[in-house]
Amino acid sequence: MLRVDSTHYRRAIQTFIYHISWKRLELRGKWLLHQDNAGPHTSKATTAFLRKKGIEMIPHPAYSPDLAPCDFWLFPNLKASLRRQKFNRDEDVVIVCQTFFNLLKPANFAKTWVKWCARWDQYIHSEGHYLEKERDFK
Repeated sequence: MLRVDSTHYRRAIQTFIYHISWKRLELRGKWLLHQDNAGPHTSKATTAFLRKKGIEMIPHPAYSPDLAPCDFWLFPNLKASLRRQKFNRDEDVVIVCQTFFNLLKPANFAKTWVKWCARWDQYIHSEGHYLEKERDFK
């Protein structure tokens, strides 16, 4: 079983930076990163790594899982693609997830961005109160 710790998370971010830097030259050195307050994301080693790479962090309010960008589109759709499947090996799960990620289109990310911005707007207007249900954001 894969355990995501600070070291693993930094490697994933490094890989992400490498691939994006080659595909989107205009984004080099212009990074803003929003992530939740999970331990691997907020460790001293991770924050030092991000600072060294010139990545600015967008603060995530405590106890606000409703503001994590991946929860708007990515994870629900990934979970739906995995539903009712049985896996005998971890490698099989990895293959299905990689296929899912490889099929993503830019429009999918654009929809997520719009929903995320709307959720932040709702959060600000609710004066920081936790909004539990999707219907609370319409």
